Amino acid sequence: MNDLPRKDLSTPRLVMILSFTISLVSAVILFRLASGAGDAPLEMDAMYLILICALLLGVLAFYVSLSTLARRLGRRPMVWVGLVFVTSPFGAFVAFPWMLSIVSKAQKEAATRPE
Repeated sequence: MNDLPRKDLSTPRLVMILSFTISLVSAVILFRLASGAGDAPLEMDAMYLILICALLLGVLAFYVSLSTLARRLGRRPMVWVGLVFVTSPFGAFVAFPWMLSIVSKAQKEAATRPE
């Protein structure tokens, strides 16, 4: 459980950070566009579609990376993903910093542990 090398956690951690950021930015842009646009031209419809796809792919990547990190840290992935999904949209804002703190703590322990 705690005998993981640092590189085993860094890739899913990076994916989780990027997917959370992409999802958040695309959701904010979508909200701003939707609140300010009445009759949007056809080009805006394409922009909405691209942003919605980015949002959905970001959320999917976030769930996958969250479950990967939970599994690699010896926690239950279904509990983490299930709680985030049930409490969405606010669950991700709690799980994201919480999981990052758990990962950084595990990486610090792995770095200080003699081989």
